[in-house]
Amino acid sequence: KLGIGDTIGVIKANQIIPNVTKNLTESNTYQIPKTCPCCGSPTIIKADNERKMLYCSNAHCPAVMHDRIANFATRDAINIVGVSEKRLNILMELGFVTDFESLYKLKEHRAELIDLRGFGESSTDALLKAIEESKNCKLQNVLVAIGMPGIGKSAAKTIANYCSKNTNGNVFDTFLQFAKSNHDWSALPEIGEGTSNGINQYVIDNIDQIEPLLHILNVEQPTKNDNGELAGKTFCITGKLVSFPNRDALVADIESKSGIVVSSVTAKTNYLITNDKTSGSSKNKAAEKYGTKIITEIEYINGNL
Repeated sequence: KLGIGDTIGVIKANQIIPNVTKNLTESNTYQIPKTCPCCGSPTIIKADNERKMLYCSNAHCPAVMHDRIANFATRDAINIVGVSEKRLNILMELGFVTDFESLYKLKEHRAELIDLRGFGESSTDALLKAIEESKNCKLQNVLVAIGMPGIGKSAAKTIANYCSKNTNGNVFDTFLQFAKSNHDWSALPEIGEGTSNGINQYVIDNIDQIEPLLHILNVEQPTKNDNGELAGKTFCITGKLVSFPNRDALVADIESKSGIVVSSVTAKTNYLITNDKTSGSSKNKAAEKYGTKIITEIEYINGNL
């Protein structure tokens, strides 16, 4: 019920991020767009974790595809170095790139790319090489790349590990078959019922864009490691570290012992690692709410779990 001139309440989420919590005047004068400003398709409102979100209904909308392809190429996803915002705009305007699959057909346009301003022969070849190298990847990166709502690095890794334990063949195909059959992912850490349904619906709605990757990408078969001392234990990490050089190092240590690391504290989280147990952060509050054990980095290192 927002409108220009409304008075709103704002808090610092995670101690820094502005988060609107309430609308005190509710003028309700803002008109929600009925059509997408890019492609003209009708807009739709969907519930997303108790929030109402506005979407374009056209899965092939150029603006939607632009953001999906841009996300697909990022470092945490398929990691194609050289796919900048400016370059992607050019490639899509020329019709060379329209979806995920078309990125891997870009080599067919090498001669045309070389003549484009900002490309050139060496730059074009470097881009095409990066695209070829991206074919060798891990399932967790593919899951981030295809852009499922609510699935970041942590949740993607959890899903990938689950699929690796339940496959006898191509682990990417195993994921797709699970999703197409409306698999219940909600038993996994960090994934609730709404997110589980969202995963399946997204794959079903976009299968024509996702399935071709099955025959393009060489997805690494994850190593099964579920016999370590932390097997079945789920950890969340927050705040500054003092013993490990960075968070990735701590995550690697936990996973080497078969533990699972998630990005947020839920009822399924066993431990929150923080060097400030008295912090008023959202993760500390969530840990207290769900009864998650709060431990310091040193306690983790010493095995005081």
